Amino acid sequence: MIVELLHSSLLILHRLADHSTLHIPHSFKGLAIDALEKDWTEYPVLHFDMFGFKYSDVDVVREKFDYMLHDYEARLGISTHYTSPGTRFKNIVKHLYKETGKQLVVIIDEYDAPLLDVLHNPVRLEEVRNIMQEFYAPIKECDEYWRFAFITGITKFSQLSIFSTINNLANISMDSEFAAICGITAEELTTTLSQDIEIMAGHNGVSKDEMERILKENYDGYHFTRNSPDIFNPFSLMRAFASGETDNYWFASGTSTYLVHQMQRFHTDVTALDEVFAFSSSFDRPTERMSDALPLLYQSGYLTIKGYDPLTKGYYLGIPNKEVKAGLMENLLPL
Repeated sequence: MIVELLHSSLLILHRLADHSTLHIPHSFKGLAIDALEKDWTEYPVLHFDMFGFKYSDVDVVREKFDYMLHDYEARLGISTHYTSPGTRFKNIVKHLYKETGKQLVVIIDEYDAPLLDVLHNPVRLEEVRNIMQEFYAPIKECDEYWRFAFITGITKFSQLSIFSTINNLANISMDSEFAAICGITAEELTTTLSQDIEIMAGHNGVSKDEMERILKENYDGYHFTRNSPDIFNPFSLMRAFASGETDNYWFASGTSTYLVHQMQRFHTDVTALDEVFAFSSSFDRPTERMSDALPLLYQSGYLTIKGYDPLTKGYYLGIPNKEVKAGLMENLLPL
């Protein structure tokens, strides 16, 4: 996973759809975040989810941009003759800033989704990348209007090719400060989720300690920095609590096409993925210039950090847990 931001700040987000107010004492009362800030400031928010852009050709990508941007324009009462996604995005930003007098927050989920499934096709990749680059251009052009930008995705595409001229993005994917931001720690499992473990243990007729061991064996083991705490897969863990059964939930939705293509391209041996070595520079190499599939397997969650060598600044990677091992053997090996 890659997470990038422009400015660090704790924000409460204004719901753009209905301009209603979020009251912090009611939203976070009793939680740790309630005591972290005294003055809560609301900001207008633009949220773009690129997941729906997957498996699309150039015309469909343009159509989806049109639908997404038209939704914001309709909410804000903007009538525009602009047609390019980037220009319309910029127009929305300026309109909101003028209307509210406040800098904006932009959240972009899965920024790389439109690119991943054409990664194996250089011609289509270039076509889609040009559209995405044009859409993202206002992030730099409208710098004076931004308070905060948060961008997530699975892989890293070169900053030059996607976020053209933006020179103040910070990649926090492997920063120790954010190591536990995307999962559930072992401490959280045994404290906050203690009651859930007891219920699941009763359902399976085992002790609470044994249930903890089974959950750890199946869903724990993710590390996102060299000193990362143990992280559980939140999706699989919550599914297990909901059903009362341990299963390979993460792979139930299928195998990513882009990953299969890249593993076939680099002739990756699925049976030899435990305890492999990768230099730190591999993780910072743009996806379109990768020379093997290991960084992609790490970014996708199939491999995790098992150890670190300070002399070479390299990482030992391995399979995180039983669920991933089963998924690799049952889903990827046949392909």
